[in-house]
Parts: sequence; structure tokens; C-alpha cells
Amino acid sequence: MRRGLALIAGLTTTAGCDGNGGTAIDPAYTLSLSQVALTIDQGANSSTTVTLTRTAFTEAVTLSLGNAPAGVTGSFNPAAPTGNSSTLTVSVGAAVAPGVYNLTVDGSSTLSDRSTPLTLTVSAPPDYALSLTPAALTIVQGATGTSAVALTRTNFTDVVTLSL
Repeated sequence: MRRGLALIAGLTTTAGCDGNGGTAIDPAYTLSLSQVALTIDQGANSSTTVTLTRTAFTEAVTLSLGNAPAGVTGSFNPAAPTGNSSTLTVSVGAAVAPGVYNLTVDGSSTLSDRSTPLTLTVSAPPDYALSLTPAALTIVQGATGTSAVALTRTNFTDVVTLSL
């Protein structure tokens, strides 16, 4: 039986190596939301959490709300996170028309810009109105009169107790 010695030469490849001989990871980040759709009454606000998933990137990312109609604003806390999250508070003015709006949460950094969609549904706040037909009655002393009460509801389903 013969024994031998085999010599295997080491091979080196240089694909994506950094200056220290290790493999470099390209810096990157993505944005995501804890709630991708918000329903907010006119004159109110609501919040969602923005999550930054980072890969070898620790610089600040400046956040902003895009495609917002007049009367809709977004504030971020923090506004330029170096960490992994920020709280977005969306405020809807009382004059914003009810409807569905396709917004974006935008991130801007020295690396690149990123965006993620946010659907905003603006609804009228719950309310009701009363009207009488006829609105005025003339009643002779000792007699009775009748007026019909109409109840007009907007996003309101609770019981309404009437009294005179």
C-alpha cells in the first residue's frame, strides 16, 4: 500500500471584497408601516409606526409624507431617525373632503431615497341633525298640534332620545 502526499493549491476570488479582504455588504434600508391604511375623521388624527430595516447603514433617514392633499399633514417622531423606527401622526383638517387618498411615506438619505404606500380614508365625523315639518306651529289654547321630526344621520347609528 502506497501512501502519498497531495498538495492542493489555495484559490482566491475577489468578488465584492472590501479593502480588508472580507466580503463587503452593500448598505441599504427599506421602509414599512405597522398600518398601511388609516381611516381618519375630518378634524382628527391617527398614528402608525414607520419601521426602517437597515443593512450596514446607520445614517439618518429624513422622513416625509408625500401626495397629501391640502389640509392633511404628517409629523414624524423622530423626523430623521438613526434607529429603526419613527411614529407618524397624520392629521386631517376639518375641511378635507371625505374620500380615499393614496399617500406615500418617503425616506431620504445620503444613500438613496425609498418610499412605501399609505392609504388614507377620510370620513365625516359621526353626527346627526334634526328638522321639523312644519317648523312652526300655531296652536289655539287647549288644543294640540303636530310636527314631524326628521333625523338625518352622518356615520351615526346610536339612539337619539327626543324631548320637548
